[in-house]
Amino acid sequence: MNILNRLFLFGEAGVGKSHLLADMVESAMSEGQVSLMLLGERFSSNEEPWTQITNLIGWEHGVDALLHALHEAAKVSNRPALICIDAVNETENRGFWRKHLIALSKRLEAFPWISLLVSCRTDYVSVTLPPSLVEHDSERRWASLSHRGYGAEVIEATENYFAAHQIKATQFPPMIQEFRNPLFLRIFCEAFEGQAFPQGVISLEMVMEKRIQNLCRQLEEEVGCDPADTREALSLVSQAIAAGGSDTVPRESVRRKINQLHPVTTGSRSLYQRIVSNGMLVESLKWQGRGQSAQEMVRFPFERFS
Repeated sequence: MNILNRLFLFGEAGVGKSHLLADMVESAMSEGQVSLMLLGERFSSNEEPWTQITNLIGWEHGVDALLHALHEAAKVSNRPALICIDAVNETENRGFWRKHLIALSKRLEAFPWISLLVSCRTDYVSVTLPPSLVEHDSERRWASLSHRGYGAEVIEATENYFAAHQIKATQFPPMIQEFRNPLFLRIFCEAFEGQAFPQGVISLEMVMEKRIQNLCRQLEEEVGCDPADTREALSLVSQAIAAGGSDTVPRESVRRKINQLHPVTTGSRSLYQRIVSNGMLVESLKWQGRGQSAQEMVRFPFERFS
């Protein structure tokens, strides 16, 4: 086994890190490779990660039994078992992985047939991951990879997205400049899933309104959130941005107000977190100056939508 069986995947917002990991896991499983795909946003309590992982996958036999099962299955298949934790920056408790990631990794040292992959937005690395791993990995257990998006593969990416979302187009693929932005391509496909490619001029406002309609319907079905409350949540952010004269607002100034619109039980993802994970709001960091901590901000994915 390669000693570098830990991997950090970095990349800017919307470049396709989640899709890369999901495709990798799907491909691995099709080849008989044992794989687990976990989302950072689902780690919603203060319990240590392994306990939450067993709860998330419905495993009732304890952490050690899970790791032994993964390890033995990997040895039988002669391929390492994969544990992928995507978007750790979307865990609502910002200090969670700084506190627990090293311990989570160390527990795997007795199981060399298990590999751990963690993805994180580039601008959140310094506030999400343990400093000892970001600044120097003394044990040299972690490799790192930067994901930069589609590049010249935009046509292939568009074809794959359209096929996955069952979007029909008379001229395929319809090339518009925005499709070079992976986040816009994702939002477009989610907005027009199962439909024909719209005729005429395509505006960002048209795409985003369609996406909002789908989000309202999704949250109503999943958690019973009134569509009016979802729209009000987005309106709160828009009004705060307009009042502040910038394209971002402090995260805490809107998060609490949004969550008050649709309170949830302990351990459930909040309305704010669900909107962020659906790509309708984007979190970022604003550095105050040398020696000062960064302030967490939130914005819409595209400035023109503000």
